[in-house]
Amino acid sequence: MDISIVIPVYNGENTVEKLAEEIFKAFNNVDAVYEIIFVHDCGPDNSLLLLLKLEKKYPELIKVVKLTRNFGQHNAIIAGFEYCKGQLIVTMDEDLQHLPIDILKLIEKQK
Repeated sequence: MDISIVIPVYNGENTVEKLAEEIFKAFNNVDAVYEIIFVHDCGPDNSLLLLLKLEKKYPELIKVVKLTRNFGQHNAIIAGFEYCKGQLIVTMDEDLQHLPIDILKLIEKQK
């Protein structure tokens, strides 16, 4: 595993599917093995159902970590680290404020 992308999710039902699509597009022509770890931080919306649907559809790429209650963004990220298999770990928010294509810039800069 080359890259793990950890994403805490709270009220993400309007963005998580689009975010996953954008990550897939960003890595479409990249020679890297990656995983997406969504950490559900017990928001009041239906994001968990959408995440589980994504995990079922893409089990080789997506893992969903379900927290027992809301622990906050930083603790959700740390919880996600426990499940990472990648040599590089990238974190991002689920609100699409940052573009997934920028992950590739970070990786290139790291090299």
